Amino acid sequence: MKGEIHDLEALLTFKNTKESLSAFTNGLSDQYLKEKIDEDGEEKTVIRKRCNRKTDHI
Repeated sequence: MKGEIHDLEALLTFKNTKESLSAFTNGLSDQYLKEKIDEDGEEKTVIRKRCNRKTDHI
């Protein structure tokens, strides 16, 4: 049972959240998300406050 749980966790754990969501949504989420480095130097996926179509390229 532990092995099955580990396998399920591996399926649900995203190494790159933005890329995973992009794959699930066929790219529809790309315009709403961006990657940002936090104070600890870790990369986070955050929701864009605004989407400027002229400067934000998908």
